Amino acid sequence: ADGGPAASAGLQPGDVITKIGDTPVDSLNSLTTALASLAPGSKVTVTYSRDGRSTTAEVTLGTLATP
Repeated sequence: ADGGPAASAGLQPGDVITKIGDTPVDSLNSLTTALASLAPGSKVTVTYSRDGRSTTAEVTLGTLATP
């Protein structure tokens, strides 16, 4: 989301997250599970793919937005 933790760390729409910390991400379920194990405010290294290149970013996790 615009202005969210991932965007603030430089991730863009279309980036594919492949790892949260040391945990591989290969599905939405594994992404959700990896994030659920971390507390809001935690800093985590996110590995992602953009245009076929693997990159990392340090992301400070926020809280889940409620509608």
